Amino acid sequence: MFSASEIFDLAFQIEENGENFYRKALAELHDESLREMLLWVADGEASNRECFLVMKRLALKNSSDEWAYQVSGAMLKSFLQDYDFSVDEVDLEAVTGLNSLLETALVIEQDSVMFYEIIASFVTEPDTLRQLKAIIAEEQKHIESLKEQQKALVEAAFTQ
Repeated sequence: MFSASEIFDLAFQIEENGENFYRKALAELHDESLREMLLWVADGEASNRECFLVMKRLALKNSSDEWAYQVSGAMLKSFLQDYDFSVDEVDLEAVTGLNSLLETALVIEQDSVMFYEIIASFVTEPDTLRQLKAIIAEEQKHIESLKEQQKALVEAAFTQ
C-alpha cells in the first residue's frame, strides 16, 4: 500500500522529471514558437509540482490517508509497468528530431494524466480532488498544445 504522502511524492517526481525534460529541450531548440510552448509547459509542471507539495502537507496535517490506502501498491506498480511509465528522467540524447521530441513530450503528459486520474478516483477530500482535477485539465491543455505543434510540424514538412 502507498500512503497519500508517497503518492504525492510520486506525482511530485513525475512533474519534476517533466519540467527537467522540457527545460533541457529548450536549450537545444531554436524555433521560437516551440520554445515558447515548451517554456509554458515547463512552467506548468513546476506549478503542478508545488500543488502536489501543498496536497501532501494537507494530507499529512489531516492524516486523512483513507483514500490512499484503497490504492493498492500492486495496482500502482502495475500501472507504472504496464504503461511503460516511469518516474525516471527521460534521456534527451535518445530523442532525435522535433517529431521525436514532441512524441516523447506527449507520452510524458498522457502518462501523467492517466496516473492523476487513477489517484482522483480514490480521493475523497474535496479540496485535494479539486486541485487534482485542475492539474489534470492543465495537463490536457499541454497535450493539445503538443498535438498542435506536431500537426504544424507535419504540415510544414508537406509544404516544403
